[in-house]
Amino acid sequence: MSNPKKTIKTHSELREYNDYFKIDSITVDEFEDGIYKSTYKRFRLTRQDAVTVLVFNEDTNSVILVKQFRYPISHHSDENILEAVAGKIDAGETPSQAAVRELWEEIGYKIPVERLGKSIEMFASPGYSTEKITIFLAVVKDSDKDPGAGGGVQGEHENIEVVEMDINEFMQKIQSNEIKDSKTIIASNLIKL
Repeated sequence: MSNPKKTIKTHSELREYNDYFKIDSITVDEFEDGIYKSTYKRFRLTRQDAVTVLVFNEDTNSVILVKQFRYPISHHSDENILEAVAGKIDAGETPSQAAVRELWEEIGYKIPVERLGKSIEMFASPGYSTEKITIFLAVVKDSDKDPGAGGGVQGEHENIEVVEMDINEFMQKIQSNEIKDSKTIIASNLIKL
């Protein structure tokens, strides 16, 4: 007995919500061996692509992270979440340009694009979101830091706390699941001790 061949046809795409988030829907017709079976809707959260940068300071043998309030997960914890530097890719930017900009805005480190290390790409949550995240490793030195910079962009209410910790402590927090941010956990794979 062979498995039935299932196919889908989509139509009637519609923007359901259009504000900070964009939510689209599409109607799906499902067929089995060419015979119509059902019609249903699927939804998509349309978001800008983003970057994440795991920052390793080779002068101090430490990882530089940020800690900030994240409303969507506040019902799980009353503490701010510890995560790698991250942000949206602006129109006209490449992922590497966005990564360098986010390093400056969030933690005050200025490096050229050429100093970004390895990168990987991932879909944040392909079941509902269009967002693709490019994750970089950036190796910095103390001399790359501007003491007056960082903390987030004025007016965006990021309220970023910069946290520097020894690389071994960081990896232990990844292993023990004290760090729960998925992009930071994935980024830790770019570090080879």
